[in-house]
Amino acid sequence: MDLSQVPVFIRWLLGAAAVVAILWLLRWRIIYSQIWLLRPTSEPQPLDKQLNYGDVKAWFAHPAKAKDTASGDIPGHADRQAQAQAAVFFIHPTSFFSRREWNKAVSLETSDGFLESLVLPNQAPAFTGEFKVYIPKYPQATFATFATKSDRAERALEFATDEVERAFNQFLSEIGDLPFVIAGHSQGSYHAVALLARRLAGSPLMERLVAVYAPGYLFLEEDFEAMGVPLATDRVSSGAVQTWNAVSRRHWLPPLLTNLPQPLGGRPNSRPGKPRFACTNPLDPSRQAVPAEENQGAYLGGYMPVSTPMLPQLTGAYCEEGRLIIDDIEDKRFKRALMSAGWYHAYEYGLFFENIREDAERRLAHWRATHK
Repeated sequence: MDLSQVPVFIRWLLGAAAVVAILWLLRWRIIYSQIWLLRPTSEPQPLDKQLNYGDVKAWFAHPAKAKDTASGDIPGHADRQAQAQAAVFFIHPTSFFSRREWNKAVSLETSDGFLESLVLPNQAPAFTGEFKVYIPKYPQATFATFATKSDRAERALEFATDEVERAFNQFLSEIGDLPFVIAGHSQGSYHAVALLARRLAGSPLMERLVAVYAPGYLFLEEDFEAMGVPLATDRVSSGAVQTWNAVSRRHWLPPLLTNLPQPLGGRPNSRPGKPRFACTNPLDPSRQAVPAEENQGAYLGGYMPVSTPMLPQLTGAYCEEGRLIIDDIEDKRFKRALMSAGWYHAYEYGLFFENIREDAERRLAHWRATHK
């Protein structure tokens, strides 16, 4: 086709359409590459008060609370926390977006409707069958911290981890000699692995650690090797880590995610060689690929009425270069909280809910059998 014979205004329209199409395809790359612009410009400031984690009001969920974000029966499962002889320390994901403060100020009166009504009911009930659930409030770092390469950002993350560690100390003092799980999501997973490095790796506490669940964050395999803490490769062993990032087949992970700050220091792009990102399969950690037929049930939690039944066989999954690739999901209820098309960050517990629940309870049973 001789474009010189095409009217100028038609050529202009074709060119404009091409530009719009390219921008549309690259929209999330552009957006995520500019998240650093949302960073606070001030120095991180110590918060006026540190929470007293001995007060149950310092926790979003605590066994001493009559009703909280982790309590109550769900379809097919009773809440058995009152009888549980194990505990889970659950670290919530990011819900703080600020250009003024690096860390969220929290108090005993702090509430967070987004976390308490939507996010945590989709995650924490995976453990309420056999574990007492503890979810601390903590001065989470603002979202842009993860895209900001600066001393300020590092100090904000370190401060948040310091407070998570204080809450963990209280958790340990309350549960006595019970076995426990550490779990988190997104920023919470960062702090979970940081806590693993600071307090558990190489210590006697590893003998009581049933499992670590740390989805929604890309970690380097080499750091777990350096800690001497294994990634889960079977269905029963205790003390192993599980981590995954759920995306559809045609979805790439935003550049932000592939260069996140690592709990052991630095970022992947600052390390020599090609990064080896960790991925375990929540449907069955002993296998790289698991078909949908073995998905025991997805759960929408706070995103739908509590009576919404489990959805078995919703998706299969397989690990590939740090991503957990899932099937294309047609159910529109799982598209309400997508971070972008095909990135199922908000549903990284819900998509595999029953399998995670069974995994934790199976590992606990094995722990008990081997620690009599």
